Amino acid sequence: MSILKEEEKVMQEFVLEEQIENVINKKTKKYLMEVISSYNNGNYRAAVVVLYTTVIYDLLQKLVALKEIYNDKGA
Repeated sequence: MSILKEEEKVMQEFVLEEQIENVINKKTKKYLMEVISSYNNGNYRAAVVVLYTTVIYDLLQKLVALKEIYNDKGA
């Protein structure tokens, strides 16, 4: 089996739209759908910018959640 065929098999197994269903935060999910839409419409630069922003947003939201869960005043 050629390398290209193996890569195609891996890509078929990982469908981004299906994986978004695993995202808990509703805003993050909405932003990721925007990334996919931008990418599918050929707006690659916009997709990268929105993806970067979404990753930072999601990380910050997770830090806030951890702070609230552990009641760490120093966090």
